[in-house]
Amino acid sequence: MVSFSKTDKTDLPALKALWLTCFEEDERAAELFFERTMSFTHAYKATENGEFIAAVYLVGCTLNGRQAHYLCGAATRPDCRNRGVMSGLIRFALDDAKNRGDVFSVLFPADEWL
Repeated sequence: MVSFSKTDKTDLPALKALWLTCFEEDERAAELFFERTMSFTHAYKATENGEFIAAVYLVGCTLNGRQAHYLCGAATRPDCRNRGVMSGLIRFALDDAKNRGDVFSVLFPADEWL
């Protein structure tokens, strides 16, 4: 069964490993993301049988003077795709953001096909 939750600092190595598995980025680029954004980013994970299978990040910002976030780094392990895991994780994250007071969600797809 897949479960969704917020992450904590102990999850950082697994989050980085998932990022590198899912994105074609240099390890240093991934390190920069985690070093520079985690202080104002909310991170969420999907796990199954104790393993990380997906993650998404809500990076805090303001839009029209209101509390908001943009979705970033939505990543699902390749062998776990096409099962609705990311849809469930995004719903979980957006519910948490709404409860925190976020008014807007923004998404800038990395590629046109997304």
